[in-house]
Amino acid sequence: MVLIDGWYSESVTPRIRTGSADSTHTENSDDVLLRVAGLGPHTACRDFFRNLRDTCRKHSPRLASGGGQH
Repeated sequence: MVLIDGWYSESVTPRIRTGSADSTHTENSDDVLLRVAGLGPHTACRDFFRNLRDTCRKHSPRLASGGGQH
C-alpha cells in the first residue's frame, strides 16, 4: 500500500494505491490495482497504520527503544 500526500501527476489530491500490481512488469495481465483519491480515505489509512505502529511499539521492547526502522 502506498499513501501519497503531495504533488503527484500534477495534483495534490491525497491518494492511495494498493493491490497485487508489480509496477516493474507492466506486461503482467493478472495484476490488480486499487486506486482511491480523497482526503477521507487517505486519512483513515494513515491513522490506521500510525495506530498499528504505536501499538507495536507499545508491546515490543525493541521497537519502543527506537531499534526498529521508521
